[in-house]
Amino acid sequence: RARYFVAPVKIVLAAKMEDTVKIALAARIDAGDEFDIYVMDRDGTNLCNLTADMAGDYDQPSVSPNGREVAFREMGGNTVYVMDMETGNITSSWTVASGTLNELGDWIDGDTILYSKEADGVYSDDIGGGSELAFPKPKAWAKPAPRVSRDGTKIVTAFGDAWNDTTKDCYTWEIGVSTAWDQLTFL
Repeated sequence: RARYFVAPVKIVLAAKMEDTVKIALAARIDAGDEFDIYVMDRDGTNLCNLTADMAGDYDQPSVSPNGREVAFREMGGNTVYVMDMETGNITSSWTVASGTLNELGDWIDGDTILYSKEADGVYSDDIGGGSELAFPKPKAWAKPAPRVSRDGTKIVTAFGDAWNDTTKDCYTWEIGVSTAWDQLTFL
């Protein structure tokens, strides 16, 4: 039986998991349903709802580098969950320290994840929380979610003067090297 995404559709983030070639996404499958975290094969088959047994709406899945865990947040909240995708068990959860979690980003490594806070810039924290690190910010707002380059050496995001700033500038940060963001120039 074919499955269709029924409006309103919100695929917040699709993440390719290198080892298992799956896609993680947040979606509402049927009208009136909650937003849940799903994984499926690259060809769209074998759709599996990871959060079916959890009450609430969830979004912004971010797959660990080894493809075994997925981090996500309760929609509109500051709580981040990490789930083992094989067992469906929550292995960790924590509430982001002061401020409002804006967007969950990529994992830097198997233990550290990036995120942005509203009007507060880019942060990283260990899975489980408690080791939040703030990156310096060149402008007031970081949007979209911070991403890690394919080779794992750089973080890229955009900063603007306000959340609805349509002239955001792109910046990179070299992991383990940079002390400030480098602005990208497009010709």
